[in-house]
Amino acid sequence: MSRRRRRSGRSGGSRDRTRPNAPAPRQRGPRPGPTRPVPVATTPGARAAFERISYPILARIAAAPKVLVGLVAGAVLLGALLAPSPWGPLLLLVVAAFLGWLVLLSWPALDVRGRLIRLVTLALVVGAAVVSWNGA
Repeated sequence: MSRRRRRSGRSGGSRDRTRPNAPAPRQRGPRPGPTRPVPVATTPGARAAFERISYPILARIAAAPKVLVGLVAGAVLLGALLAPSPWGPLLLLVVAAFLGWLVLLSWPALDVRGRLIRLVTLALVVGAAVVSWNGA
């Protein structure tokens, strides 16, 4: 009684493991990021200069994973709340500066309610820094 191995899909004793009709492996293209052209500012003066200076930084933040941006901001905020007196208020002011920068960039696109919410949030963070600095 002879035992024969059944070879599915291959003819003869060929050791070629590639499939002739298999699609080529996909090549990843460049990740979209800060290589986009800088948008032309529609507002003249200092606002346009501020937006032009902020664009590369904002493009890098937008290209980073969203989870990473949130984790870094949360870690700085948590560190600010747990750090002792000279460092905690300074870290809170760093968070306030970042929030203020985002508020200034988004200000023209916001309605009154959105502006109020952002201003209250910014005031709370600055207030927490002042209270923390005074040791209360």
